Amino acid sequence: MGFAADGDGELDLEIETPGVPIGIELDGSLPLTSVYVGRQKISPRSKPFDSRRFDLTFQDPHGMAWADYNDDGAMDVFVNRGALGGTLKALPENVEKGIQDQLFVTSDGRLPYRNIATDVGIDKRGCSGRKVSWVDFDRDGLLDLFVNCQDRGNVYTQG
Repeated sequence: MGFAADGDGELDLEIETPGVPIGIELDGSLPLTSVYVGRQKISPRSKPFDSRRFDLTFQDPHGMAWADYNDDGAMDVFVNRGALGGTLKALPENVEKGIQDQLFVTSDGRLPYRNIATDVGIDKRGCSGRKVSWVDFDRDGLLDLFVNCQDRGNVYTQG
């Protein structure tokens, strides 16, 4: 881990191992109004942080596929993850389990999106995800998900 000051007035944290949780603890000398996480500039004062101590884990996203998964007329999205440069299987089990693919759905287009991947049986199973597509793989009229892993394909069917 290192820091970089690139002249834009911000101090950037550079991560060498993207999947390992990084514990951040801010002392009282730095106002939380001056600290932001990620490109969306989330403040530690907002959830999920809400304190001067929080953990960051970077998820290694690779592919996204949009479809109306729950047939409510609103678009839902599946996001697959890579394997952190081939290091995922070497990480402790609790870290590996934290790097999961996500299926975000809404109800009738209302926010917030909810991640239901685990609820519907999507399990990463060590897949170093690359591309993803919605298809009716088994021709039953329901959308299925094809995830192209680096070493194999995973198919998740509905119904």
